[in-house]
Amino acid sequence: MENRPENGADSAESPTIMRFLQAIVGEWLTSMSGAASVVFTVIALLVSLRSAKLVFTTLAIVCAVTASYRVWAAERKALIRVQNFLMRAESTLKMKVQIWKLYLVPLSYVNYKRGDIARFHVFVFAQVELKRPNRISVSSCDLTLERYGHPCNAVYRDDISNWSLTKLSASPIKLTPKSPPPKLDHFSLTAFGSSFQQGIPMDRWMHFTTDDTTEDDLHNSNIRLIVNTPLGSAYDESEDDLWNYDNGETIGKNS
Repeated sequence: MENRPENGADSAESPTIMRFLQAIVGEWLTSMSGAASVVFTVIALLVSLRSAKLVFTTLAIVCAVTASYRVWAAERKALIRVQNFLMRAESTLKMKVQIWKLYLVPLSYVNYKRGDIARFHVFVFAQVELKRPNRISVSSCDLTLERYGHPCNAVYRDDISNWSLTKLSASPIKLTPKSPPPKLDHFSLTAFGSSFQQGIPMDRWMHFTTDDTTEDDLHNSNIRLIVNTPLGSAYDESEDDLWNYDNGETIGKNS
């Protein structure tokens, strides 16, 4: 549901002389027929006719000034309501986080085989788009991994520029001893900046390392990527098919 200002704060009526006069006259007549008229009438009954004219003239002037103030005050309150609404909206975080891919690399390949308990690098390729406010800084990024209620700790590493993605540019139909070696393409990994700007989606990389666990546990974990800001947090949860299985792509440290 879309938030809207309070009643009167989102009026579509344009200001015109006729509407101003209608408002002034309405407030003026209200003032003339209200408590002030009783007081001035009593005063007029106690003084001479000439003085009574002066009393009622003063009443008309006072009520006109009061009417002008009340019209201004009503418009001013409506403006303040709109300003407060916009300030609240500006201070509310609206951000979209989407995980594109997840890459898993053991910290050490020495004597490693699948199923072993080990620590892993987890590389996350994700998109972040800020919708509100205009600009926001990033406090931190978290990755939670949980399987059947058992969490696995993951620590953010600010070193993504030290890593690159390697992939086969073309896969031969059939490898033979005379086949040329497959060509490898290398792509540098780019980290998210320290802030986001409204309406500009950013596709970047994040690097985390885990505690001791297994590949199967990670592949079957519920994974949530959380981006924290001074105004709150936004997150996305992964699905199993986002893990990068054997498709000719690997991530390694730059030599």
